[in-house]
Amino acid sequence: MSMGIKYDKRFMIGWILSALTMFALSYVWHGVILNDYEILSYPFQIYLISAAVVYLVVGFLLTRIFIAEFLDRVSQKAIPRGLAAGSALGIIVYMVALVVGVTFNAGLDIKFLLLDVAWQITEQAIGGIIVGLVYIFVFEFVPMPVEQEHRSGESE
Repeated sequence: MSMGIKYDKRFMIGWILSALTMFALSYVWHGVILNDYEILSYPFQIYLISAAVVYLVVGFLLTRIFIAEFLDRVSQKAIPRGLAAGSALGIIVYMVALVVGVTFNAGLDIKFLLLDVAWQITEQAIGGIIVGLVYIFVFEFVPMPVEQEHRSGESE
């Protein structure tokens, strides 16, 4: 059993880049493609700040799931691992949003539900790919212990 989780450079970069990517994707999806922001019932700035905090939490969870040992059974490779972590988290994020009633749609039409869950899975899967790419391309120096050469005849 490991002695704890090390939040190293790759973890931090993966966390922040995935959160920024997912936030940007959400903004394009809801603000440009669907134009959902026009029906907000509260100030847009409050939405943006809240969404930024939520995506920081989602990015952290995604990166944490990515490095979790139980995911070793799914894949040792970074991209499939990121896809698996992101897709699973996308389903969970969607279910939480559905249960607490966070939606831009007035009704719960099955077509909208399927489109929303598909988008959430896609968004978080892309975030997972970002984490995977960080773990592939960002070098993390791991110091190796240096063995002392023992010379015969020398006193210690």
